[in-house]
Amino acid sequence: MPKNSDDLTKIQNIKGKTAFATVRRSDATILGELQEMAPGNMYKIQTNAPITFDVYGAAIDVTATQQYIYPNYNWIGTLQTIVPGEGYIYLSKDQEIKSFHYPRLENSSNAREMNFTMEEEVNTLSAHYEPVDDHQFPDNMNIIAVVQKDGEQLENAEVAAFINGECRGAVHFKDGYYFLTVMGSAADDVLY
Repeated sequence: MPKNSDDLTKIQNIKGKTAFATVRRSDATILGELQEMAPGNMYKIQTNAPITFDVYGAAIDVTATQQYIYPNYNWIGTLQTIVPGEGYIYLSKDQEIKSFHYPRLENSSNAREMNFTMEEEVNTLSAHYEPVDDHQFPDNMNIIAVVQKDGEQLENAEVAAFINGECRGAVHFKDGYYFLTVMGSAADDVLY
């Protein structure tokens, strides 16, 4: 993340596969479930102006670290054999989880220094709803909500989204809001 709060306020949304965040412009506070980025994961970042990031640390050695492809959709943040540093959504039609190691290259971009300051946070509150496997879906939609009962804001609710009886996302209260990521695909779109 940018160290400069002016640069931080240029970020509108950061979207991971199962969580997202937004930035409050008044004080450059990161709001949402996504509080850190992990190397090797893919993120979509929407900004309202160009931002320069300082990157620190060492990249994960993907040639020595086993990678996994799960049945259905996979968001892959680093692929050295397509375009290094780009992100891809890969559909595996195999029913089994597969693993691989990236090939070792002499002048590999693995030596680049990288550091990210946001990683998806695991919610430790007890959950009533269990979302379906996120690998089944190539897309997601984000919702920021306030829950009220009798005019009072609730901070102890669980918010979930269902499509055809399937729980596609569930969250608890965080930073004054409920930040819900709903898994889906274009096939779920309904025109009204």
